[in-house]
Amino acid sequence: MAADSGLNVLTKTGVVPHVVLGDFDSLDQSAVREAERAGVLVLKYPVEKDKTDTELALDFLLEHGFNEATLLGALGGPRLDHELSNIFLLEKYIKQGLRVTIVDRDVFMAVLSGHDERWCRIDVPGNKGDWVSLFPITELVMGVTLHDLKFPLSNATLHRGSTLSVSNEVSGPRPRVELQDGILLLVVTKARRSIVSEQE
Repeated sequence: MAADSGLNVLTKTGVVPHVVLGDFDSLDQSAVREAERAGVLVLKYPVEKDKTDTELALDFLLEHGFNEATLLGALGGPRLDHELSNIFLLEKYIKQGLRVTIVDRDVFMAVLSGHDERWCRIDVPGNKGDWVSLFPITELVMGVTLHDLKFPLSNATLHRGSTLSVSNEVSGPRPRVELQDGILLLVVTKARRSIVSEQE
């Protein structure tokens, strides 16, 4: 699925999405017509609307029975407000049964929820030295246990607004985060040495 100008990115890589939606204010109309000719389902919304194109796309996935989604291109743009809105969407949708992750060149984000057995734990997608930060979304996040991270926790309680769980590091081969109650935002950032080695 492509949301608005995401279609341009997919077109450049030769990928044809099943669905493209949005107000198309940042997309060449010729690309929309080409998608229609290729049999893509095109859903056009007015520019003046109450939801971003990203939220509309996630609504579509939720309505069609999906329980997991990955956002690409949700970070690193010129609009900080759009980045923040994309991050806040993670909490909204996990409460509705759709787990959304954000994957960027150097960053991975996901939400854990103690209210759902499927999403109360996660294997951290990182290499040794990568930074791992945890941000409590609910007032309290309880029963937090960390494996193969430099600063371990066992059945800990984290408080929203505290920086206790910021800038941890992957220290072992199987880093993992678990919780028992609350909602927690996981942010994994590649260490600079990892980024340099990929570029070489």
